[in-house]
Amino acid sequence: MLGKNILREIRGTWASDQLDMARGLAAVAVLLLHLRDLFFVDYQDLKNPSVGVSAFYVIGNFGHQAVVLFFVLSGYFISATVLRSVTRGDWSWRGYFIQRIARLGVVLIPALLLTALLDHSGMALFGLGHNYEGDGTVYIHDPGIVERLSVSTLAGNVFFLQTIVTPTFGSNSPLWSLSYELWFYVFFPIAVLCIRPGRRWPTFVALPLVAVLVAARHGLAFYFAIWLLGYLAGSLPKLSVVATDRRAKACAWSALAATATILALIWFHRLESVILSDLALGVAFAVFVYAVLQVGQQTSNGRHVRAGRVLAGFSYTLYAIHLPIIFFLRAWLIPNGRWLPTGTHLAYGTLLLLGILAAAYAVSRGTEAKTGAVRDLLARVSGHTRLRRAPATERTPTDAR
Repeated sequence: MLGKNILREIRGTWASDQLDMARGLAAVAVLLLHLRDLFFVDYQDLKNPSVGVSAFYVIGNFGHQAVVLFFVLSGYFISATVLRSVTRGDWSWRGYFIQRIARLGVVLIPALLLTALLDHSGMALFGLGHNYEGDGTVYIHDPGIVERLSVSTLAGNVFFLQTIVTPTFGSNSPLWSLSYELWFYVFFPIAVLCIRPGRRWPTFVALPLVAVLVAARHGLAFYFAIWLLGYLAGSLPKLSVVATDRRAKACAWSALAATATILALIWFHRLESVILSDLALGVAFAVFVYAVLQVGQQTSNGRHVRAGRVLAGFSYTLYAIHLPIIFFLRAWLIPNGRWLPTGTHLAYGTLLLLGILAAAYAVSRGTEAKTGAVRDLLARVSGHTRLRRAPATERTPTDAR
């Protein structure tokens, strides 16, 4: 039996505020990782780093882990969207995909165009060097950035086939998770409709599709399991341990402390298995989400709450465009080598961080802020008249990377 939190609207609640802040900070964590790694020397190359410098490297170490948190949050929001629609009896694949493609595409397409512009401009202005060709100090994969700028790779990314059929486009390696997201959006409704009593569904077509996609990229199965932890966080019934708001908050902060402990174990190389660390992190954070959802308190609407909403509101754009910007800035500002974390260089890094945040916010006014308009346009073009506007709280964090 489903817990009430998978079906209730959480907009305007304390829980919504915490989840907004979580997805916003997770996007900043990904930015910090890439900014640190491309502009600053590796931590192991430092001699007797100060506590402050060590803290800088620790804080900027968890970009991959932030994506795991995104998957958990997305699992809650999207599964709630699907189950509410099925429960209301107005489920439609066409309407569902209009909402999801509008949400993903409104940022993805501009991000791909910006990536092409910045990568080609950077190589034309500053040459390949160690920035775009690679010297082992930047995120250059096989194939390299030049090969990843092909039309076929661009097309694969437009259709969410990156890492499945094609590599990610250009320097924008974070786009790997968007293909995972899109296919999670397909997997979950198929599962719900297949097991729903009284619902006929062509499993002989749907389930082989899932099997083929999972086989094409084995990580899909594992990270779909992580994604489903978000569904569990919303669907489990309320327990006595979270019977009151006070208990629920205490449970939430305990789960957050457990999440931080897992991150510390990763930093100190006590938890080196990616599978085990991602699973442990996903479970701990799912417990946090579950506890937060049990709190019935309404929003306080304070400054930190408003800041969290703003940050969450452009987190997807930030995720999707930041790395090509960092590549371009590095090729321009430090064509050779990387900075030592001196006070001056850390100040420069802070200015770069704030500048990229400001740029992402500005771009988001023409991307994420236009999601509703794009969704309505797609509905009109497709002739779909039953489309319900998704509440702000149904926006997925990983869509919003």
